[in-house]
Amino acid sequence: MTVFILTQVKLNSTRLPGKAMMLMNGKPMIQYQLEMLQQLKLAGNLVGVVSTNDPAEKPILDMCRCMKIPSFTDSPVGNTYVGYTSALKQMGACNKDIVIRITGDCPLLTKEDIEDALVVYDYQAKKNGMKYYYNGFQGRDVEVFDYTLFTEYSTVLEKRDRWNEHAPTYIRDTYPELCYYGKMTEIKLSVDTQEEFDKVSQLICCIGDTK
Repeated sequence: MTVFILTQVKLNSTRLPGKAMMLMNGKPMIQYQLEMLQQLKLAGNLVGVVSTNDPAEKPILDMCRCMKIPSFTDSPVGNTYVGYTSALKQMGACNKDIVIRITGDCPLLTKEDIEDALVVYDYQAKKNGMKYYYNGFQGRDVEVFDYTLFTEYSTVLEKRDRWNEHAPTYIRDTYPELCYYGKMTEIKLSVDTQEEFDKVSQLICCIGDTK
């Protein structure tokens, strides 16, 4: 069994366009997460960045190239499922492998969050027959799921827009009995608006960059 860690990043965000490359305490917001992925890669994990085929994503791809993190741009705008599937195939994923999905709007996410989520998936969710786990920590979100369930979506005839845009929601909607959830946090620390960007930036300034 192999674990694949993929983050979803795009510049064409509707609520805060270009947020991934906006400077947060002197460096692009996405750099916090890419540095964390570098740590995971050095530890032997297979990591990658899934973006869209929009030419405007070039700054993200250039940063990934400089940091030696694989990037994949097969996603049409609004359909990350295609991008995830293509990236996983190129990385060599197959049945029985595990996918970890994170998103680029979570600069506070740490490698410990990912490692903890994988432990819960292995020893609580999977042990009880579950094939999907979400840690519930808004702003340090981690989803862990079975690759086979994910690829099954390609056979679905009537696809929904939200399934295309947020790929694992297909698993949550179709197989609720196979899903295991952590306790949802009340405070949201992901970045979707300017106000949230400013809040998280101040928080990082206060606690320091721990990555």
